[in-house]
Amino acid sequence: MANSLLLPSIGIRSGWGALLLVLVAVLLICPAVLAHGAESAVLAIKVDQVGYPLHGPKVALVGAAANTFEVRRSSDDVVVFHGKLTPSVADPDTQDLVQAADFSSVRTAGSYYLQVPGVGCSWNFAIGPNVYERA
Repeated sequence: MANSLLLPSIGIRSGWGALLLVLVAVLLICPAVLAHGAESAVLAIKVDQVGYPLHGPKVALVGAAANTFEVRRSSDDVVVFHGKLTPSVADPDTQDLVQAADFSSVRTAGSYYLQVPGVGCSWNFAIGPNVYERA
């Protein structure tokens, strides 16, 4: 089936055109691959992807057994905070066992991610004075 239903309708006549179509599709479907560190993001680490207020509480949940976590700056992977996870408790909504990662003392605006040894990395999140304005 050399002629797909999609390719003739958009006028793809060459291999370069097909390659361009695939590249655009990948970028539209998987924008997370463009974010630093996101290719290794795991669903076991739950962060507020809207972000955290500069002077407010900052807590993420980890749904896998671990002891410690690090907050890393997205731009250069530098560790800006290192902490211990709380003991596991059952989430009242899902009954999943989760551990809390409290990094409320991080008060520098920027883009960050959590790294939990043996578990992986979170999605990137922002810390800033007006993170909820864009939500």
